[in-house]
Amino acid sequence: MGIPFSKVSDIRNGLKETTDVSAVLERKTKSKEDARKTRDPDFIAKVQEMIDEDPTKSMRRMSDELNTSKWTINQTIRQDMKCKSYRLQTGQILTEATRGRRVLKCTRVLKCTRLINRLINKHFFVTVAPLKIDFLHDYVR
Repeated sequence: MGIPFSKVSDIRNGLKETTDVSAVLERKTKSKEDARKTRDPDFIAKVQEMIDEDPTKSMRRMSDELNTSKWTINQTIRQDMKCKSYRLQTGQILTEATRGRRVLKCTRVLKCTRLINRLINKHFFVTVAPLKIDFLHDYVR
C-alpha cells in the first residue's frame, strides 16, 4: 500500500492503548512555546551582545560557545533579530614588498610604452604592401 511498516506498527500500538481511532490518527501539533524554548528574549540578548562585541565571529563559533545548534543561531539572527548574515569579501593585502614589486612592474611597462611611442613617432614609417608590412628605418619616400 505504500505505508511504512513503522507507521502501521505505531498505529497498532496506539489502538491497543485506546479504542478512539481519531485520537490515534490525529497529528499532534507543537505549540509555539515549544519551538521557542531556546530562542527566548534572554538568548536573543546574548546573541546580540556577542555580535556587538565581535561582529566578525562566525555563527559556528557562537553556537559552540552557547552550546546550541548552528541552525538555532541562524534562525535567531534571521527571524528574531531581522538581520542577514553574509561573508565579508576581502581583497589582497598590499604589503611593502608587494607594493615595491608593483611599482617596479609599472615603471617597466611605462618605459616600454614610452619607447615604443618614440620609435613609432620619430624613426619608423610603416608602408603597407599587399600581404606585407615593412618597417623602414629613417627612410622617407
